[in-house]
Amino acid sequence: MQKALKSDRKLVVDIITDSFINNPSAISVLKNKGRRKEKHLAGLAKYVFKTALRRNGVYISNDRT
Repeated sequence: MQKALKSDRKLVVDIITDSFINNPSAISVLKNKGRRKEKHLAGLAKYVFKTALRRNGVYISNDRT
């Protein structure tokens, strides 16, 4: 494991979005659950990444997946 950098934002946001796109609990917190749910989930993932990065809590695997 390695600590993620600010430059890893797109990678981490994509991983989070792909992981939670079909999770009913994650989708339930979104304002728009329709056709734009992926965009809204990505926005939430960006917020989570930014917050976790400030708290030194973002790690990615060595193979960056």
